[in-house]
Amino acid sequence: LFLQREQAAILAEAQTDDLIKEAPKPALDQSGEWQETGGEIQWVAKDNNSDSGRDDAK
Repeated sequence: LFLQREQAAILAEAQTDDLIKEAPKPALDQSGEWQETGGEIQWVAKDNNSDSGRDDAK
């Protein structure tokens, strides 16, 4: 009985390891872009509001 439980535990652990290896990767952050200004690189967030440019011009 002990050997059967040990063998079952080994199989279950192997299956768990396979699941961990196949874990989904997080989506890439597309909320902005890298821009180089004045010799430095900085992250600039994208504006999702298309009306903001019109309001600034007024």
